[in-house]
Amino acid sequence: MKNLGEVAPACPICSGQDTVFVSKHADFPDVGIWFCSPCNHWFGYPEPDIVEIDRYYKKRYGPRRRKYFGEEYYVLMERRAKAQMRFIEDCLSRSGKPGNLRGWRVIDWGCGVGALVAVLQRGGVDAVGYDSDFEAIKVGQKRWAANNTFSSSYDLSVLQGQFDLLLLSHVVEHFPDIRRTLGDLLKILQPHGYVFVEVPNCSAEMFVAPVDTESHLHFFSMQSLMKIMESVRIQVLTCVSCGPPKISAVDRGEISVTSNCAKRFAGQIKVRLENTFERLGFRARHVRTIYDGFYEHYSPGENGLWLRCFGQIQPSAPLDMHLTHDSPDELADRARPT
Repeated sequence: MKNLGEVAPACPICSGQDTVFVSKHADFPDVGIWFCSPCNHWFGYPEPDIVEIDRYYKKRYGPRRRKYFGEEYYVLMERRAKAQMRFIEDCLSRSGKPGNLRGWRVIDWGCGVGALVAVLQRGGVDAVGYDSDFEAIKVGQKRWAANNTFSSSYDLSVLQGQFDLLLLSHVVEHFPDIRRTLGDLLKILQPHGYVFVEVPNCSAEMFVAPVDTESHLHFFSMQSLMKIMESVRIQVLTCVSCGPPKISAVDRGEISVTSNCAKRFAGQIKVRLENTFERLGFRARHVRTIYDGFYEHYSPGENGLWLRCFGQIQPSAPLDMHLTHDSPDELADRARPT
């Protein structure tokens, strides 16, 4: 491509053309990152085709993620999963539904190692996870006996109408053709089924200094996340920012490549030691992670590192449906520290 910023594309969230070129994409050389100011959304354009995406996940993303596999990573995933489940149960309780999901059929699309599936299973929920990373699937099956299934296909016709709740934890930001993909996924839900979404919370500072975009094709603000959910007929019941405060571009700029390498090496040593401790009988509850204390920390405004969202599909609702959601302060009052 001669010039990634040559022609301004329409925003995939609001369809507006008030978009500006921001930077090249770190993982896809022929893709640029664009910003839409009306809906406060960053996105990759032109989107790579499905062959390029599949190749990336098999050759780069999967092996890169597996470098973090170890006791600290597994504990992190499990603690986050427990926080997500408490969030979902709290949302259901406040909407007049029983908070206990026992008897529900739940699917975690893009389940990774399957910690969320395992937490659901322990609560008596009929849960299944799908992921295209076979190595991650095996980890979950071995560690938690998680009901994880390998899938590299977007053909969901065999699952149509089978589930009460769809979980999309750090998955939506990777979707190509986002409206179509989300629309297809919603077909696996029963009428008026529920959807949980968690994504990174983006801001302009992310693109000031080099940042690992992790193959993301979408970079959400709270505004753009709620807008895309509305566009596929999901009524948002709660949408908040959570986790630690977002790191500023100034702070990132002070971190050198050398210190990054040193931190990564120290992290690898730490994981190896923790793996040894685990084999000697130390319990996972003694393992610390970088997000301890933040899994259920709900930030005022939109300052948290993640966006955590829960909604209900409205098959017959108009596209301009009224959205209701709790304020971060209201949710923070109920948040329990980890």
